[in-house]
Amino acid sequence: MRLAGSTSARNPASRLTEDEKHRLYSAALAASDSPLDTTLFKDACKQIGIFDANGNPNSSYMAFVQEHVQWVMKTEASQFRSEINNQEKAQEYVLKHLP
Repeated sequence: MRLAGSTSARNPASRLTEDEKHRLYSAALAASDSPLDTTLFKDACKQIGIFDANGNPNSSYMAFVQEHVQWVMKTEASQFRSEINNQEKAQEYVLKHLP
């Protein structure tokens, strides 16, 4: 049973594992030549929990980016990047994983 006030109901980021957050962020970055200007990127960052409701970085953003740099160096990250090796595949991944 899920309570309406539960953390996961209020915070969609709590439903994602750390790996899923990094995959979504990577795909959102790869989905455009200038991702920081796209709604898709902002929506992904909101889902991850690193942007506020207005589409601006929140207090968690810099820590996440630092963690992301470490995640990118992992073997599984390299494998994932090969799965989203063009903008179309990256966009499809993001759209599939956004609510």
